[in-house]
Amino acid sequence: LGVPKSCETAVRYYELAANAAVDRIENEGVESIKDYERLGLGTSFNSKPGNDEDLIDYYKHSADKGDTNSQYTLGQYYYYGVRGVKRDMELAAKYFYLAAQAGDPSAQASLGNMLAKGNGVEMDFKGALSNFSSAAKSGGAGGMNGLGYLYLYGLGVTQNTEEA
Repeated sequence: LGVPKSCETAVRYYELAANAAVDRIENEGVESIKDYERLGLGTSFNSKPGNDEDLIDYYKHSADKGDTNSQYTLGQYYYYGVRGVKRDMELAAKYFYLAAQAGDPSAQASLGNMLAKGNGVEMDFKGALSNFSSAAKSGGAGGMNGLGYLYLYGLGVTQNTEEA
């Protein structure tokens, strides 16, 4: 193509594209991403409200009984606005919190992410650090990634690129 190979430059451009996609999903929800159908990832991401009522009712019932998988799943559904539910960050935080309190590392990382970025909740770096740390101690990659993010940018901790 007439340009020199540069891994550093490629990474920089991939990072820009990935950050733009993450920002769009976090701000608009998954329904704004139309490639899910084109890529054959299923129509559940683009379902209309009410299409999955039985499934949502099942998860709510299980979540109310303390099932952490259902709590985490509902958190994901409400965070991204999928499976026929309207995007609701407060409900997402509620379900992530319930599962995080029970020790689910994925929920801890998701709640930590919401707290670190102030998505649907008040920004709280101390709470984010606590959740990311708990998730990381359980071997959760999301927790490790979250800790790296906090240390890289010095959010609620002393900036430390080595620790990041």
